[in-house]
Amino acid sequence: AWQVRQYSISFSANGGEGGTAGLLDYGAAITAPEVSRAGHEFMGWFPTLPKTMPAEDVTYVAQWRVLQYEVRFDAAGGMEDVEYLLDYGSRITAPTVTRAGYTFVGWRPAVPSTVPARDTEYVAQWTKKTVVPPSPEPDDPDEPNPPDEPNPPDEPELPQLYPDRKSTRLN
Repeated sequence: AWQVRQYSISFSANGGEGGTAGLLDYGAAITAPEVSRAGHEFMGWFPTLPKTMPAEDVTYVAQWRVLQYEVRFDAAGGMEDVEYLLDYGSRITAPTVTRAGYTFVGWRPAVPSTVPARDTEYVAQWTKKTVVPPSPEPDDPDEPNPPDEPNPPDEPELPQLYPDRKSTRLN
């Protein structure tokens, strides 16, 4: 009696999720599993998946294309908004932003080190600079301090009624 042989078949998700392995009868229909991978589009299997199981052990590897996402930096009144179209997982470097009269304090939400699997926007956060009046110069210890007010005379001065005459004071 003839017996149908079974062969090993495996599906590698290649960094994704959903791969499987098992045995399948020669000539049986092949149904690939659903696979997924964050930030990637599934492009098919390598080698190309036949309709039926061949007479050998086989492994099929998922093929992926990296997706691109929009990363936007809103300067929130500062110099120059910036937009990038970046590959998922690539490094993000936030731009340097400036705004007259303000101090930059960060981005909201916080900027991750790599591009997430979605379009994102980061908004600059600012605090208004406070103007501090200049402090007075410290006194020079070598110079005497000028008096706040002139010293009052010992006796009040009286107006002279007759300026061309000599006056004498009586005690």
